[in-house]
Amino acid sequence: MLEAVADEHATLSGALVHATRSPLDVPFRDEIDAQARRSGLRLLRRNGPLDDGSLRALAAEIAAPIWYVAGPVEDVKYVRGLLDSIGVVRDDVRLEAFRYPGSLAAPSLPPGPPGWDQVYRSNSGERMPWYYRELDPDVARAIDAYQLRGRAVDVGAGPGTQAIALAERGFDTTGTDISPAAVEAARTRDAKGRVRFVVDDVLASRLDERFDLVFDRGCFHVLPAARRADYVRAIAARLAPGGMLLLKCFADDQPGEGGPSRFSPDDVRQIFGGMFDVLEITRTIYHGTLEPPPRALFCVLRAREVPS
Repeated sequence: MLEAVADEHATLSGALVHATRSPLDVPFRDEIDAQARRSGLRLLRRNGPLDDGSLRALAAEIAAPIWYVAGPVEDVKYVRGLLDSIGVVRDDVRLEAFRYPGSLAAPSLPPGPPGWDQVYRSNSGERMPWYYRELDPDVARAIDAYQLRGRAVDVGAGPGTQAIALAERGFDTTGTDISPAAVEAARTRDAKGRVRFVVDDVLASRLDERFDLVFDRGCFHVLPAARRADYVRAIAARLAPGGMLLLKCFADDQPGEGGPSRFSPDDVRQIFGGMFDVLEITRTIYHGTLEPPPRALFCVLRAREVPS
């Protein structure tokens, strides 16, 4: 619809409300932003489901609006119910629904992770909130402070910049991601072929080697809470005796509710303390494309040697 309006050089009076689970889960973001601007619509993004208050505010500021509601079936039903509750006449509502298991509104469905391959196929790596070209400064400091070297794996490598930077620091580096599109783009970015990039699920890894260093800058904090213990065991299984995990995640003092899970230092100690020695937890920022940068924890953990 936005393309049709733009092609006719027309303009619309109103707002485009785009609700998603988090800022990380916006497919075709660039195209939607551009088309909304061309058509004259005000673009409003919301993390999580809409509520009657936000819709009532829109109804008050737009004269005699026609409501177009599109999305998964449960979400469309949910929004139509909100419109009913604020007194919108059904003749003023147009609905388009499709089947999709990731509904924002269906209470019976768990939140689940975003479709990472769709995210990477719909957006350039440079536009991702976690894109950072240089080696993360906290990681660079830890490498020097703990004199880390050897074989490294970057889990959830995404755009691949951090894995490439580790290779430039002398590590024999593997980068993994669950998204084939992300791995394909990372291989292209690694023009010199310094990193082995592979498609792999950290919770069901097909890697059979062990590493001196596991680096995670954004994988752990998007996992469901029920899988965190599985993650700890999976990472421990990938580390050589005494190997190190460098972990960066969102911190509990990050404002808002959208995006990845937040963690306190005590959370990290409780989750990892059974299999890792916690050497350091530092409050810092998440280096990327967001302004202001999100608040983060940088954690240095050493795998405990299991007695034979």
